[in-house]
Amino acid sequence: MPFASASPPTSSSPIAPHSRRCRGATMRQGRFNGIRRIIGAMEMSGSCFKRMARRRAFRTKGGVHRIARLSHSSHDKGPPCQTVTFQYRTVDHLMRERYTIAPSEEANRFHYELERRLSDQLRNSNKAERQRLFPVVYDELHEKVPYLLYIQDDASTEEISSVITARAEKALERFLRSQSTYLEIGPGGCKLVRRIARRVKHVYAVDVSMSAMLSGGPLPANVDAIVSDGTSVPVPAQSIDLAWSDNLIEHLHPEDAKEQLENIFAALRPGGRYMCCTPNRINGPHDISSNYGHTVAAGFHLKEYAYKDIIPLFKSVGFGNMTGYVDIKGKVVIGVPGQLLVLFETVLLTLPPRIRAFALRQLLVKAIIKVRICGQKPAIG
Repeated sequence: MPFASASPPTSSSPIAPHSRRCRGATMRQGRFNGIRRIIGAMEMSGSCFKRMARRRAFRTKGGVHRIARLSHSSHDKGPPCQTVTFQYRTVDHLMRERYTIAPSEEANRFHYELERRLSDQLRNSNKAERQRLFPVVYDELHEKVPYLLYIQDDASTEEISSVITARAEKALERFLRSQSTYLEIGPGGCKLVRRIARRVKHVYAVDVSMSAMLSGGPLPANVDAIVSDGTSVPVPAQSIDLAWSDNLIEHLHPEDAKEQLENIFAALRPGGRYMCCTPNRINGPHDISSNYGHTVAAGFHLKEYAYKDIIPLFKSVGFGNMTGYVDIKGKVVIGVPGQLLVLFETVLLTLPPRIRAFALRQLLVKAIIKVRICGQKPAIG
């Protein structure tokens, strides 16, 4: 059925799968209009998603395969929500992705206000209070906003995880040796840990949840899983050759972030390296607050960083040889001196707002400013 004649979807009339091979500018425009009609029919007000759908419609090559599914769920402590999933057949910028969104403005607003309230509790708490609050606030969020825990089919989830894990491994492989000891902070289900364990002598996985680390099954014999309070790194001092974290530091209170960084530094051997990945605040915020006019993260990203912020933080702890690694579509990872990336950010910030906004939408610029910073502990002597 053509999108133009589609009626607003209900739980009894799900959107049927639709696919089309697009050739030429006319077909590309038709594809864009089709996505626009889906969004209009579903009365979605999320401007961020509209921009994402429009960009991906034009940038996907070799045709696109779109799947739209609608499901309804409700919870006694939160508003009803609709969950829509779009899948794109081709790999764009960073990974093959499936987007799960809540199109209902009521559900979005409820999520935003709840996350804002809970994150403010963390921002305004002291260290002792945060250790108690962290698990409590995240449990409350997932209880009251159940669509955040929407589970996708196994094949899709595995595909996404494999792409993410492969790209992380590619960034790290230049530092891996058969006799290395590797540390991952916040490994979640330990997918990357399992891959790295085949290439190094020993691995430490440090997370706040043992159940999360074991969710993918038993770990390899050379992996030690250790539970942390979120800032401590309970591994032997000066035992680590390479440490890694991804999308972790932005969830920590700034005081806790520096304390964790000090603990990672203490765990590294002289000459050891720590690579930290986090979204860049310059094209953020990257949490729910981005949909409500915030220019600074106000949700569970307690502090987002740019290279110009995180490099001084690393240096204050004692790290040197600061290098950023730019991932070009997962095929090439290029090391760039940290100060050059700071200069690039400075140039971006001096551009007129409209030109800067256009530049920040370009895939190459996004790849360059994605924070993937590696600091080295000075060698003795």
